[in-house]
Amino acid sequence: MKKSNLIHITVIILTIVLQAKGQDQPYGSNEQAGKYLDVGDANIYYEVYGTGKPILLLHGGMFGYIDEYSPYIPILSKDYKVIAIATRGHSKSELGTKPLSYELFAEDVSKVLREESNESAALIGFSDGAIIALIFGAKYPELTNKIVSLAGGFGSTWFHQEALNSMKEITGAGLEEKYSEFVTYRKKFMPEPDRWDEFIEKLNQVNMQSVYITDEEAKSITSPVLIVGGDKDDYFRTDGFEHMHQTLPNSQLKILPGYNHLDIITKESVFKDIVLPFLTD
Repeated sequence: MKKSNLIHITVIILTIVLQAKGQDQPYGSNEQAGKYLDVGDANIYYEVYGTGKPILLLHGGMFGYIDEYSPYIPILSKDYKVIAIATRGHSKSELGTKPLSYELFAEDVSKVLREESNESAALIGFSDGAIIALIFGAKYPELTNKIVSLAGGFGSTWFHQEALNSMKEITGAGLEEKYSEFVTYRKKFMPEPDRWDEFIEKLNQVNMQSVYITDEEAKSITSPVLIVGGDKDDYFRTDGFEHMHQTLPNSQLKILPGYNHLDIITKESVFKDIVLPFLTD
C-alpha cells in the first residue's frame, strides 16, 4: 500500500465502520451514558457502561473516536465498568486553551478516572490512544493495573518515512475539501466546529513529534503491558513494536502477520483471541 493513499483509505474505512456499527447503539453520542467533566480549560466528554473494576477505552487520533469500540463495549460492560473517553478536541470533547500534548491527554484521562472510580484501571488504547495509555502508565502508576497497546509506538522516529511525508501534508482545510462528508459528520458533534483547522494543525504537530515517551519513562512502567501490532502497519515499523517490548519491563508482544494499522482495531478476532485473555489472566 502506498502511504500517499493512507489518509484516503483511513477516512473511507472509518466512515464505513461508523455507518455499519453506529445503528443499534449510538456509542459516542449516547445521551443516557454520556457525561462531561470540566478539567479546567475544557469539558471532556466520556461514556460509562456497566459496573465493576474500571476499564478505560482510549481511541485513535484525528479520525478516531469512541465508536471504534462499538463491538467491544457490550462484551466488556458485562464484567467491568467501561469508561470510554473522547480525547480533547475530538468530537464532543472541547479543544480547550492549553497546548496539546500526549501528557495533557493523559492528565485528562486521570481526572476522568478519579471522577468515576477510586480504583486503578486497565487501559485499552488504539493508535494515539495506545500512546496516551503508555504515558498514563508512566505518570500515574498508582492508577494503572494493565495496559493494552494496540498499534501504538514510542514516537514518530519509528514511522515509515512515507507515512511521515504524508502527515506533513495534512491540513484541516485539505481534509474538509477531500472528505467533506466525513468532516461534516465529525463537526456535527464538535462544541466548537469553527476550530476544526486549529484542531488538525495542533494535533498533527503532536503526532509528528519524534519522541512521545522516552525509553526511561517506558522502563518505569511496572504494570503488565500487551503490545499488539501488525507487520503491515501503515505507520509504525515492526522494529518499533519490538523496541517497545525490549524496553517495557513487564510486556508481551503480538505481531500479527498481514495486519495493517486499522486491522488491529477493526478485526474482532484481535479483541476476542488476544486482548480479552490478557485482561482476564
